[in-house]
Amino acid sequence: MLGESVTLDWTASCGATEYEVDFYYWKTSTSSWQPYFLWTTPDDFKQVWPVVEADFYFRVRAKDGAAVGDWSVDSYFSWANPAP
Repeated sequence: MLGESVTLDWTASCGATEYEVDFYYWKTSTSSWQPYFLWTTPDDFKQVWPVVEADFYFRVRAKDGAAVGDWSVDSYFSWANPAP
């Protein structure tokens, strides 16, 4: 339901000091994935509050100073209001 949160989480990478979290949603009107948000966090999770009903995916990459890892495999989920 809208207004509630979803926790995105991933396996911590040894030596990482922070993670970039790239978050997308499916825009039906254009039939394409659209950027939703890009975060940087020191944690191995990110709590989000989607404000649109849609399909989402996120990917993560570890950083250690100037060194940046590869993007993870995409993780998908759907978000919708519950039936009344």
